[in-house]
Amino acid sequence: MTEADNTGVEGRTELAAERTRIASDRTLMAWIRTAVSLVGFGFSIPQFFRYMRAAGGATATPEPQYFGLMLIGLGTLSLLAGMFEHVRLLHRIAASCPVHGVLSAALGTAVMMFAFGVYAFIQVLVRT
Repeated sequence: MTEADNTGVEGRTELAAERTRIASDRTLMAWIRTAVSLVGFGFSIPQFFRYMRAAGGATATPEPQYFGLMLIGLGTLSLLAGMFEHVRLLHRIAASCPVHGVLSAALGTAVMMFAFGVYAFIQVLVRT
């Protein structure tokens, strides 16, 4: 085997690791998209019923707030699970191909979205 053949194999292995990393980033972004939807609905539903109650169209029941809390919690916890899976995969990739680190822009976005989900949960909980 010549040195050129060996470089080609290493190059293909590194490209395969890069493709796997990018696929993991896309998967995490899908988790973020799902979490944003759940947190958004969880935050909007109690607001909608609060406005309806102020307009005299609904009774004062706490069920919408509990449903909103459930959606916000579900979105936030699912994002946390997606982040753990992403980090686990990045650690596996870094172990086999040390060129790649374990940080990514998608992970930074997920951490910020997780913080927003916790904030939204607390805000809805305080107003319940």
